[in-house]
Amino acid sequence: MNRAKEWALAIQEMEGYRPGTIAYRNLNPGNLKWSKFQAGQRNGFAFFNSYSDGLNALIFDISQKALGRTSLLKPTDTIYKFCQVYAPSSDGNYPLRYAEFIASKLNLSIYSTLNQIISEDAVQKILFVVSDFLPLREPQIRLAIQKVEDFFDALGIETAVEVIYDKFLPIQEVVIKAALGDTYELKDVTILDPKVVRDKVKINGQHIVLFCYRTEKPGNTGIEFNEAYKGAIWGQLPILDASDPDTIKLFMIHEILHGWYDRAIMNGLSVQDDVHKRDFSDIVKGLKPYVQTIFKPIPDKPYTAEITPLERLKKIIELLKILITQLLAGRRGE
Repeated sequence: MNRAKEWALAIQEMEGYRPGTIAYRNLNPGNLKWSKFQAGQRNGFAFFNSYSDGLNALIFDISQKALGRTSLLKPTDTIYKFCQVYAPSSDGNYPLRYAEFIASKLNLSIYSTLNQIISEDAVQKILFVVSDFLPLREPQIRLAIQKVEDFFDALGIETAVEVIYDKFLPIQEVVIKAALGDTYELKDVTILDPKVVRDKVKINGQHIVLFCYRTEKPGNTGIEFNEAYKGAIWGQLPILDASDPDTIKLFMIHEILHGWYDRAIMNGLSVQDDVHKRDFSDIVKGLKPYVQTIFKPIPDKPYTAEITPLERLKKIIELLKILITQLLAGRRGE
């Protein structure tokens, strides 16, 4: 749902649109007195041929006001000023009460400006790249992705989803330092080489890119690993063959919200990533006023997560020592 529609539905609720009311009989959820889309007028208000026509007329009306395309309001006017014009006290309304209700529904202040509402009408663009799954798993993965889209849509974040379902050539695994668990403790984890993966992912204007790949490792859940590449935050999500759509959905939302925090911080917001501590819906509601900032383009950041050459050399030496010990033990056995 976009912000203009959310605003219109708040007005509909404030106007008391329900069976038995004039607004309901006129299919006019905003109680507009006139609209160029109306079928006619009665009882001093416009009436429409369908509820959809009435709602779209309301969305058009408030959008025009917010964009300064009427003589009554300009984009820098506040929600309170809008309510003084839209529901004046001269008509028996209470503009302050009206403004407080609308602002609360939009998670804004009565002194927030109209262009703030419209400018926050940002669409979240997510690319899901699904790799190396058996064909019979595709419907379940797609169902999980649809559930993710529905989750954000239900919270008023319009989400545009693109899915690439493909089988890539084998990608080398690498060991990285990744933050895991509630304490974000850095540990060695094995993932597909990010340098190779991102070369294969078609990132083009997305905010979030989630690379989902098949794994046979029990207990392997979403890895706390995000990179900024071509203006998008992208991360990896290993999924077990046995994972059901609802579990996959939770993994996906979990990683996407980590991406939200990464984007917010990179764009200058002072927020604390608490995906491990709070309800996902509460996180979205709390960050919702800042989505325009969160979805702004972000610069690439250097890839630094891989274990350093010195650490890698130490691991190789340790393996060589083990191998030499085994060889010597074998010779003595002969």
